[in-house]
Amino acid sequence: MECLGMIIFCCGLFFIQITYAATDTIFPNQTLKNGDTIVSRREFFEFGFFSFENSSFLYLGIWYKKISPLTIVWVANREVPLVDNSSILNLNNEGKLQLLSVSNNSVWTSESSKLAINSNPVAQLLDSGNLVIRDDVTSDLIWQSFDHPGNTWLPGMKIGVDLVTGTKWNLTSWKTSNDPSLGSYTVLMNINGYPQLFNMKHESTLQQRIGYWNGLGFSGMLGRRLNIFFTFEYVLNNNKIYSRFTVKEDTILTRIILEPEGIFSQFIWIERTQKWALYLTTLNDNCDQYGFCGPYGVCNINNAPPCACLKGFEPKLPEEWSAVKWSNGCKHQIYTTPRKGHNFMKFSNLKLPDSQNSWFNISISLEECENICATNVSCTAFANTDIRDGKGGCLTWSGELTDIRDATGGVVLGQDIYIKMVAPKSSRKCICDPFEFINMSHSIP
Repeated sequence: MECLGMIIFCCGLFFIQITYAATDTIFPNQTLKNGDTIVSRREFFEFGFFSFENSSFLYLGIWYKKISPLTIVWVANREVPLVDNSSILNLNNEGKLQLLSVSNNSVWTSESSKLAINSNPVAQLLDSGNLVIRDDVTSDLIWQSFDHPGNTWLPGMKIGVDLVTGTKWNLTSWKTSNDPSLGSYTVLMNINGYPQLFNMKHESTLQQRIGYWNGLGFSGMLGRRLNIFFTFEYVLNNNKIYSRFTVKEDTILTRIILEPEGIFSQFIWIERTQKWALYLTTLNDNCDQYGFCGPYGVCNINNAPPCACLKGFEPKLPEEWSAVKWSNGCKHQIYTTPRKGHNFMKFSNLKLPDSQNSWFNISISLEECENICATNVSCTAFANTDIRDGKGGCLTWSGELTDIRDATGGVVLGQDIYIKMVAPKSSRKCICDPFEFINMSHSIP
């Protein structure tokens, strides 16, 4: 009798363990309906149906399990909201999640280029907030929500490009705070020249250049130089170009979102106050707008006016600068046909220019970079790609230098750049270190 009791007890424990393990998983032909959810193992995230306040539409998505108010991080049917409460989600034997309406019409499916032949698919919600479909035997990945970002960048999620498959991991804003359909803004990795993150409006207008990875952070993103909470990873090879970040402690809850107004911001959950706290953001002021001061113009929001020409340059159209129109920028004060013997003037603590028209080599020194730029007629400036101690790399620009900001005050990851200056009276090459601006004052009638 005691043996029988022990067997029943052990079976009960086994059943409890199986039930617990299955709370984060959907199995083939299992149905998830409105009111049903799956929860990640450590209860960080929850997946199921939800509605926004004062809305009759129903969505399928992922949110933080223990945070109130509801904070959505991913929506499956963002373009096709459900209008009834009888829709269901199931996982078929081919490894596809299918969202079906009450009339059994397909609303959304987890399309994948990977064939799930002779597999044992399961869908599982991970503690990272990633919903994955995998083979339960081999653990081979079939599909994951992290490959289909919405407006939220979570730790572990990539933003970039797969050069082999052509897959793009872009963030796209919502239309409004309670309408997850496609909005006006996209954050993407531009791979022309040295890759950098762009914030685009309507996929055609460059709203803001978040910048390229310089070893410590993105060159154009306001924030702290040293980060005690996160570690960013930047991958650049022949197959993939992407960036992602991870938290140093998995109990830290953070998210970067692209808001409907185009603002790109990072938030951290503060347990003590039970609120999301803003950690860093972009588009703080006019200097964050792309090319606000034009070519060879530098922006400093603390100055009046905010735009000035770098030393050695002057406004292209002085009358426009006097009228507070800076978009045409600046030009060399003295210009001759480019030839050998250019001077390089060092400018420090800047958000460096747009790198679409650039060449780079991450394995050579700054001295080698200088020689390359000096002997290349089309080269206009050079700098390090990595500003960490002991690192280096070479980045050279051709054409005019656009979208420069003064980083004095340490609010951005300022860098040094060496700009080629025309020296008609001397063939001596040197690196100088002045940092002065030519400012055009204006009067207000």
